[in-house]
Amino acid sequence: RRLAADIAGALRRYAVDAGVHFVHAAVRAVRPEGDGFFVEANGMHRHDRVIIATGGASYPLTGSTGDGFRFAKELGLSVTALRPSLVPLETEESDAAEMQGLSLKNTALTVTDRESGKVVYTDFGEMLFTHYGVSGPMILSASAHLRDMQRGRYVLHLNFKPALDDETLDARLLADFHKYANRDFANALSDLLPQKLIPVVVRRSGIDPQKKVNGVTRSERQALTAVLRDFTLTVKRARPLAEAIVTAGGVDLAEVSPKTMESRKIPGLYFCGGNGDCLKSGRAKTVAGHTADTIWQACTLCDKTSDIECLPNFLLGTSDDNIINGFIREIFYFIKHTTQDKAAKVNRVCFTQSAFFSTFGYGRSAVANDYNVGQFTFHCEPPLSKHFLDFKNFNQCFITPLI
Repeated sequence: RRLAADIAGALRRYAVDAGVHFVHAAVRAVRPEGDGFFVEANGMHRHDRVIIATGGASYPLTGSTGDGFRFAKELGLSVTALRPSLVPLETEESDAAEMQGLSLKNTALTVTDRESGKVVYTDFGEMLFTHYGVSGPMILSASAHLRDMQRGRYVLHLNFKPALDDETLDARLLADFHKYANRDFANALSDLLPQKLIPVVVRRSGIDPQKKVNGVTRSERQALTAVLRDFTLTVKRARPLAEAIVTAGGVDLAEVSPKTMESRKIPGLYFCGGNGDCLKSGRAKTVAGHTADTIWQACTLCDKTSDIECLPNFLLGTSDDNIINGFIREIFYFIKHTTQDKAAKVNRVCFTQSAFFSTFGYGRSAVANDYNVGQFTFHCEPPLSKHFLDFKNFNQCFITPLI
């Protein structure tokens, strides 16, 4: 598999070819001066323009310590409150700690808001129980939708058997109970559930764990089915910002041009990446690591068409079909919900010359024009090579939904 170093190396070569000079030093301050800026970094450096691309405040050990937010504040710009996003969740119940280390696949998740009574998020996928609560891809995605977090406000509803309807699930229980007719109830579920999950499910079902399964009644089976269908956990709080994948909040995008990402208050000053408050854009950050404001930066509606053209400032470095599909869905969703014409249909997305799919062709046919990935078809011009890491050989890629 390709490494992040390959992508970084390709970007660096591209920058060097364009005449970029690298200075390895911590930036202490950015100060406007006349028609330019002074950047303090192991001395003073004079520049006509400055791009602040320092990332958020999550994972400080990587060097992303939130300096960009400090620079913005010192320059007099508005910075909204920072909070963790794509972050594990702590739960009120002790059940999660009892199942610490248990990883589940093919689990359905629904998150409800007790204040409004509404469903705020649904998903299907993988999760992990921890000593403090829950984590895993599905939980991280859900965390981005839990606005105004208050203790006990949000409830996680887990369906451990989403592929089975009630009748099929009951038939499965009857088959297992017949197979283990002389066993205690607590010892008859090993074919259905992981071992760590069994004691918790038994307790929540209210069925005597020592009761012989041949004596379990229909109403008791229904109680068990209800637990398997709707295993609830109450969210206490999110884990700290230092444990989050991305930062929610940041530079107020009302003060930034959506077309160029230039500050409306300070000409020549630009922001990109995790510095912007994506929540003001209408969509939260996603597991793919991309934000709604990043999508909007990268995409503009073509005149009198329903195509989307992505500008050459966009990076997607992954060979994971699930991530590619999830991110492309985000683009279509975001455009649909932010355009003035809500009924407009987005037919396709076009990634242009400097758009960069670092490993899209990896593992597929060596040279091809068209790829089908999940719900989307990718038409590339010229055909993509299995080992392409060169911006100059890539003209455009049209992405069209198959449905």
